[in-house]
Amino acid sequence: MRRMRKLWLLLDLHDIELQARYIRSEANEWADRLSRCEDIDDWRLNRQWFEWADNNWGPHTVDRFASEISAQLPRYFAGWHDPLCEGVDSMTYDWRGENNWVHPPWGLLDEVAQKIKEEQVAATVVAPYWPGQSWFRELEQLADKVVIVPRRRDLFVLSRLGGSQLLGTSKWDAIMFRILPTQ
Repeated sequence: MRRMRKLWLLLDLHDIELQARYIRSEANEWADRLSRCEDIDDWRLNRQWFEWADNNWGPHTVDRFASEISAQLPRYFAGWHDPLCEGVDSMTYDWRGENNWVHPPWGLLDEVAQKIKEEQVAATVVAPYWPGQSWFRELEQLADKVVIVPRRRDLFVLSRLGGSQLLGTSKWDAIMFRILPTQ
């Protein structure tokens, strides 16, 4: 929403009028194709493991990386706008004052570790058990508690098809880092 407000202020400043128009799919194949893309990376931790973490370290207040289908909590941030998300691109928002559920795309784990360190927030971070990665060491140093989640067939669930499709046998363990803000 912040980006939309900025856009509207910019348009108003330059006296630019913007109108939405319907364009048939046949006349706009490229955009239509993009709108129908499936996010094959939209998957979530098995609900039982989420509930374990929420019972022990919660209640969590916001799911920082989710979609309408994969959200573990009613409040969530998505990678792109959907009707129920609280915002798009969680990394651009302040995480303070929340008990954050953080299960990001793994390519963002370095940035996530840096954000948690800078903002000093409460968070439960789900990641693969990859001790050789720089983000692993950073999260381990920030963590008050660490739980290794053993690999199993249903550890991660694909969100498409209503979350009924398993990602398959995990080739590695996962880990949950419980991080509390320093006083």
